[in-house]
Amino acid sequence: YNLNTKFKKYIEEKLGVTDDNSPIAEHEWITAGNTWSNIANNQTVVDAYKNEITSYDRTGGGSNPGNAQETDDKTTAKIGLMYVSDYGYAAYPEAWTTKLYDSSSRQDYRLEKVKTNNWMYMGLSEWTTTRQADHSSNAFGVSFTGYVDNYTVGSTVLAVRPSFYLKSSTEIASGKGTKESPYRITWEGQA
Repeated sequence: YNLNTKFKKYIEEKLGVTDDNSPIAEHEWITAGNTWSNIANNQTVVDAYKNEITSYDRTGGGSNPGNAQETDDKTTAKIGLMYVSDYGYAAYPEAWTTKLYDSSSRQDYRLEKVKTNNWMYMGLSEWTTTRQADHSSNAFGVSFTGYVDNYTVGSTVLAVRPSFYLKSSTEIASGKGTKESPYRITWEGQA
């Protein structure tokens, strides 16, 4: 509720736009999730992405997610949270074959070379929109040390980073995409 009412209104006020001429696109957020066993068993960002767009038949009960299938776990909104795969793909391409979580060797996204080359890593523990499909009370987040972990919703306090998609008519007007020279955008319907 807060993301798609209060936060959206705040952003649109800062941009000086209304819902009608906003550059923020309606998006179909897929909430199928992933399983802890997938993440804990050396999953890479490529695997995480595939699992995020797949739902699980839980008719088998227990923690066994059953068979993967096309998902109907979707919601349409303008504002959401980052996916696990968004975080993973924000690292440099050579890191995409690195494990998101590795309990034994710790050769995962907490590696210094991965963290320092991931533009989404902020050193905070943050929620993602990716739920844990094999546990109804859990969702995935990014640990403050950089790896992906599971957390209990409602009893764990993590940061929230709102995410959104821009309309396809949005173009870069100026800037280099750096802190010193940020992108400035234009879009169709801009006032």
